[in-house]
Amino acid sequence: MNVFEKGSGKSTVAKMVKEMVDEMGRRCEIIPMDGYHIRRSDLSEELLGKRGCPESFNKDKFISDIR
Repeated sequence: MNVFEKGSGKSTVAKMVKEMVDEMGRRCEIIPMDGYHIRRSDLSEELLGKRGCPESFNKDKFISDIR
């Protein structure tokens, strides 16, 4: 199963990592990526078939928002 497919356990793993980091006394935040998908109408044909891969996300908006 592709790690970018829905239901592969990404959120579960992220929560487990956050808990471990928190227990170490460090700060960790989980940021959902759903709001950062590039619209289907703006994706190339190649990326349409790979929706969910890093190249199909709006990295500039993500970086701007976390700053």
